[in-house]
Amino acid sequence: MGANQEVTDNNAAFRGASAHDTTLMMTHFSSTCLVTPRRMLLAAISFGLSLAAMTYAANPNQGTLNPGSAAALQWVGDAIGGPSVTTESTCQDGVNCDVFTIHLTGAASDYAGKQLVVKITFSMLSDYDLYVHKDTVNGKVVFPGGNGSQPGTFEQVVINPATSGAGDYVVHVTYSDVVPSDQYHGTATIMSAATATPPPMRTANYISGGITFSNSIPVKAPVALRDGEPSNRTDFAGNAYVGAIRGFPAGVDLWRFDLNPLSPSFDPNMRVPIYRGQPDAFSPAATEAELGGDGGGDIDLAVPFSLPPSQANPTLSFCSLIAANISTGNSTDRAATFQKNPVGNGTGGVIVDDRQWQEFLGNTSVYMWYRTLQPAVTQIQRSDDGGLTFGPAVTAGTTTQVGPIDVHQSDGVVYAGTSQGTVAVGTPPGVGLPPTSYTVNQAATDPNGVAHLFFVTKVADDGTPNGTVYVCYSNDADILLKHSTDKGATWSLPVRVNNVGTNSNVFPWMETGPTPGSVGIVWFGTVGGNDDNAEWRVYYAQSFNASSANPTFREIQVTEPEHIIHAANISEGGLTGANNRNLIDYFQVSFDPQGAAVVAYTDDHNDYDGHTYVSRQLSGPSINGGNLPAQVEGTALVIPPGTATVSSDEVMPPRVPGLNGEQVTDYSQDLQEGSIPRIHAADASDVLTTRYETSGSGPNFAIAATMRVSDLSFIPGQTTWQMSFAANAPHNVLSPTGTYSFGASDHADQFFVEADTDVNGGQTFTYGVTARANDGKLIYTIVGNADAGEFNQADNTISVQVSVAKLNAILGTAGHPLITNGTVLSGLRSRSYTIEVVPPVSGQASRQGRRDIARGGTQFVAHDTSFNPGPIPTATPYPPPFVAPGTTPVPTPPRRRLANIATRVNVQGGQNDGIAGFIKRNAATKRVMVRALGPSIGIAGGLQDPVLRVFDSTGAQIATNDNWRTTQQAEISASGLAPKNDKEAAVIINLTGATAHSNYTAILSGANGGTGIGLVEVYDLDAESFADLGNVATRGFVGTGDNVLIGGFVVRDDSLTNQPQNILVRGIGPSLSAAGVSNPLQDPFIELHDAQGALVVSNDDWGSSPDAAALTTSGLAPTNPKESAILKTLAPSPYTVILKGATGGTGVGNVEAYNLGNQ
Repeated sequence: MGANQEVTDNNAAFRGASAHDTTLMMTHFSSTCLVTPRRMLLAAISFGLSLAAMTYAANPNQGTLNPGSAAALQWVGDAIGGPSVTTESTCQDGVNCDVFTIHLTGAASDYAGKQLVVKITFSMLSDYDLYVHKDTVNGKVVFPGGNGSQPGTFEQVVINPATSGAGDYVVHVTYSDVVPSDQYHGTATIMSAATATPPPMRTANYISGGITFSNSIPVKAPVALRDGEPSNRTDFAGNAYVGAIRGFPAGVDLWRFDLNPLSPSFDPNMRVPIYRGQPDAFSPAATEAELGGDGGGDIDLAVPFSLPPSQANPTLSFCSLIAANISTGNSTDRAATFQKNPVGNGTGGVIVDDRQWQEFLGNTSVYMWYRTLQPAVTQIQRSDDGGLTFGPAVTAGTTTQVGPIDVHQSDGVVYAGTSQGTVAVGTPPGVGLPPTSYTVNQAATDPNGVAHLFFVTKVADDGTPNGTVYVCYSNDADILLKHSTDKGATWSLPVRVNNVGTNSNVFPWMETGPTPGSVGIVWFGTVGGNDDNAEWRVYYAQSFNASSANPTFREIQVTEPEHIIHAANISEGGLTGANNRNLIDYFQVSFDPQGAAVVAYTDDHNDYDGHTYVSRQLSGPSINGGNLPAQVEGTALVIPPGTATVSSDEVMPPRVPGLNGEQVTDYSQDLQEGSIPRIHAADASDVLTTRYETSGSGPNFAIAATMRVSDLSFIPGQTTWQMSFAANAPHNVLSPTGTYSFGASDHADQFFVEADTDVNGGQTFTYGVTARANDGKLIYTIVGNADAGEFNQADNTISVQVSVAKLNAILGTAGHPLITNGTVLSGLRSRSYTIEVVPPVSGQASRQGRRDIARGGTQFVAHDTSFNPGPIPTATPYPPPFVAPGTTPVPTPPRRRLANIATRVNVQGGQNDGIAGFIKRNAATKRVMVRALGPSIGIAGGLQDPVLRVFDSTGAQIATNDNWRTTQQAEISASGLAPKNDKEAAVIINLTGATAHSNYTAILSGANGGTGIGLVEVYDLDAESFADLGNVATRGFVGTGDNVLIGGFVVRDDSLTNQPQNILVRGIGPSLSAAGVSNPLQDPFIELHDAQGALVVSNDDWGSSPDAAALTTSGLAPTNPKESAILKTLAPSPYTVILKGATGGTGVGNVEAYNLGNQ
């Protein structure tokens, strides 16, 4: 495979051969994938690359140095020398590569002020490539090779052992293109850092701050085990596109954001990532089995610079790598639909390609640049139909790896960089024609290489005659920038971009602005070395004079102060790198029409693997000049409907936390089978939610996790349901969005609980520990039996409980802090999978490779029954609200609200039916579920066949249902709130009332005149809507005993800061006679109870309440003195209201709850 290409694994991602050690990994081919001719070829290539031979060594094969060594180690290559090889991954030691091991004695601190210089020399007839690994030949890549080409005569790397450590360094030399008798000569020398001559540099000025970014938002897609290495483009109309790879052959995913400031759905905070499916998908219909994508190894996007003829929207071009080919296509309707090249792109050179890049010229032409894998020959093709099909290829010669391509819009000159620090320049032979040849110029060199990872080349349309060409690269320590004003013929001195106190800075990317010297640059940085102690953050630098002798850079951290995106080493070795590759190989920045920086990056701090997050500049200098205006969301920022390929339920991911406080949520029916197919069906392994909680005290203090799946009517064998959590994670606070934790779980003590079934259906419940290995895999080790476990088929849940004492025994042995009252637990995520070690038992279908994951969620506080946790830790507000003088603050959805409301009523027919009224506040649309329950209540006299009708404020019926499976079955099941009895009723509706307060009524009755006790409920399914449920009022017959009227509501705080809310509760009776009720309850009495059933407060006549004055001020005091009311400040929690007669009286009454906040 190419050095930077992605593939996905199948069941090895979930369970290894051992029952006690499991590994999560994503770096091999699937053995159960859809087979096409291209995939057969790629599988054959993969098999060829896996034939590893024993390691052959140079002569001599090792040597030792210490901090005081004066003499150099010397050796000579000893391999045969053929055939030629262009990548380290494809060489065979002893044939066309060999190794030499350097032993550095002492400690890292002994090498302060010292450098290890490794150099190989050879004649100009040959070309060798130098790689250096830490500890073993498959260890961490210290130097990635490929830093020279013929007619060079040496390659060299300078290593700082004080930061990269003492111990072994393995020199791996590949024979790129050599004369067999011309062996290289190697040397390794310890020298003073002062004697190593640094390359001349320009000096820069640095400004910190003055720019803010939005909170980082994770984007999500169904099924995806990973979605990283995001390509990020924003067109002139404000359509921002982010594409990410799942890995070959699972395909790629795409999201769109509306960043047009004139649009009613303008989304400056990027909080509405509109999922647009898989542009390279084989089976686009959202209702059938999905078979993955025609690619997924790499993705790149391109957008035009003007509107194409006869189009309403700018084109989006995409390409997805399938190795034997490159899938290409485009969209002309803002990614609602895609046109795909039905045969893939006919790529140039020898079959098997790697790392393709795209860029538009004008509004219809698209250039694509990539390399063949073996031999590594560059290829450039042009499309003149918006990236759908491409013409013949032109080569710019051999290379080790290619970086991005760019085109000067004024003259059509093409620029494309390589990891060797060269830039290929193609000049069109005439107006409108593509270049027929390319000149390759050396743009940059560095003793430590220029490919950590991609060598980024961009040309600015800045009004200068040739445009300014920039190269941006990392030498592993710093981000460096150079420029050319003569089409790449000559280059400036480099200048250091970073000045944020980080020692290791990698993965740079840049974009250019409209004026000379205007650039924006992003990168990953960490204090200290690139090792497993690292804590990586995302940084952004902006300059308006980057091409001057002394440029100025304004720098800011993009990610929130506590937000660590990756708590481990970063592999720089591409696909064949032996280190942690969860961030894959790059991320990007683009600019929107306002000149704000848009950043999409990979993050695995809270997940199994790398996934894409987005953030956008909110304030400070615009790349277009001046400052960004105040950022005000559009007045109609709502979740758009689905498309032919994406259902409406999946345009946005499931809300976090879940409706019942679940810290982890997932898409419904996004089960995967093997590596690729998605199964649209309810299943025992289809994870919906996971809730963590603590119980007991003292020796009974325990942690329990409960996973809900979509269908547990059948408990399959050889299946695992696993739930993870972590203690002692640094940065253990919630994101200001309230949807995920900043806890860096890979630097924490990680645990899991799981339920397993064997081939005969036997059930076990265990707990264990988890660790992230150096290569990024998660290693799971079972420690022992859990204290309790249960499969609850009626509730579709699997629960496992483990005592805190067992976990603390592990922590105590390690000398780590114990779990106590107030310990914050993060790293919450869950998964289920089936690995059939033996065939399934008779009568059971095979489930081999069936699996689902639920990505990282929020966090929770461990506490026993007597603990008062006090204030819950929250993240530092970031960015601070940006409100320009005289402007209105950016609106946000109501965070404290009534999340769901329910009333139990004795349905007697006619005016004694259950009648629930509720109010939607705000003109925005609100999505709700209304349920009518009876049989599942589980009490004598229950309503056996509820019927539900819903009316708007005009009296028009907007929904009705008898048995819930007859309509909206899939949508209701996906919500996780489906009734348990098929006779019960439910509807999901969008409340679209356009006024500030819109009234709705739900009537619960019995089919065929049936009577009995029923439950009518309203659930808020849309936390992101600006509308909320302002109040509920349920009318029903109030009897005695079990036949009193019982109302329930949940106070939620979606900011997760546990803020209370003012709630007013009323019991109404006598005044109902004015509404035509003939038998009203004459003396209502209400009680308010908490979640444990304890009485909070009660009231008979509202005027006797100590809050009578406040009730009057609220405007909601009852009109009859015999009616009752309670005004109470309530913490987020479920509550129950009981309405009965004060002296045992009966009659029709109303129980009502009003939210006095967020009005």
